[in-house]
Amino acid sequence: MAERIADEAQAIELTGNGVLQSDGALVPDVALSRAVESETAGRANILCSLTLTAGT
Repeated sequence: MAERIADEAQAIELTGNGVLQSDGALVPDVALSRAVESETAGRANILCSLTLTAGT
């Protein structure tokens, strides 16, 4: 299912990324300090979590 969603996202020119820590995904300075090489690092506007308790 994830592959199908990724394929559909590419069809409408969305940029996605694999696993990123939330601060590296959302905060540009953190992404730079960790040398995260990703188009979305520090600029993410959608986060997906497998469970409601993730990160707690």
